[in-house]
Formats: sequence, C-alpha cells, structure tokens
Amino acid sequence: MFWRKRSRKAVLTSALTSTRTTLNRLSEMIRRVDARRRYLEERVVEHLSAGRKDLAERYAAEAAQMRRLLRELRYMEAAIERVALRIETVLNGGEVLSVVSSAIGVVEELKNSSVAAIPEVALELNNVEESLREAIGETSYPDANISYHMALDDEARRVLEEAKVVADDRVSAPRKKKREG
Repeated sequence: MFWRKRSRKAVLTSALTSTRTTLNRLSEMIRRVDARRRYLEERVVEHLSAGRKDLAERYAAEAAQMRRLLRELRYMEAAIERVALRIETVLNGGEVLSVVSSAIGVVEELKNSSVAAIPEVALELNNVEESLREAIGETSYPDANISYHMALDDEARRVLEEAKVVADDRVSAPRKKKREG
C-alpha cells in the first residue's frame, strides 16, 4: 500500500492538538499538586496548634517539596502555552521552519528539567516533540537541520524566559490573594 503524505496544515494541527492535550494534562497535574500542598499546609497548622512540632516539620518539608514541584510544573505549562501560540501563528500563515524549530528547542529544554523525570510529563513532552519534528519533516526545506540549530538559540531562549516570568507570576498570585484576603 502507498501512504499519502499528510499536508503541512494537517501535521501542524496534529502538533497543536498534542500541545493542547499536554496543557490539559499539566493543568490537571498542577491542580492535584496544589491540592496536596494546601492539605499539607493545613496539617502543619493543625499539628503546630496541637503542640506536635515533629509532625508539623515533616508536613512542612513535604509542603515545601510540593511548592517547588508546582513552580516547575507552572513553568513547563507556561512554556508549552508559548509553543502552542507559535504553532497557531504558523497555522495562520507564519513561517514554518523558524517557529516550529524554536518550539522544538523549548520542548528539548523542558525535557532536561527535573519535572521531566515524572513519567507522565516525560511522555507528554515526547509526544509534543514528535509532533513538532513531524511538522518540520513534512516541510520541503532542504537545510532544516542548519536552520533548526540557529533558531534554537534566540527564539527558544526568549520563549523560555517569557515562560519563567509567567510561571513566577502564577506562583506568586495565590500568595498575594491570601495576604490581601
């Protein structure tokens, strides 16, 4: 049987769907980690008020780990959101190679983070990367690898920096609301 190559638009739409699926799963993971963090912080207060300092310290240590994990997950979420926006830009008529190759650079950078050691996160990042690589493979650019490495430095770094700022804002926003309330 002969397989017909999918169009560039179909491949990019598939990549966008993959990134949105990853975003949904990350959002759910963030919700669960945040719920666990709040539960642990409540136990800290409960045990401190009951005079059980040892237990309170244990709960506080785990709550701190959940906060660190939450910060990294939100960073990853913000970065993947930026990747999705760039794919949408390409679908609306932007240049494929530079945008998609920088998106691959962002995903590769995220795969090096400590959160990527979580199997569910690693699987999602691999799915997004495969979709993006397929999008580049389906384009008719002869020097794709050369352009890919050049785009990785500038655009990918900018995306990651933007994502870090957004993630920091998201992490600090709930604390500000608590202080104000």
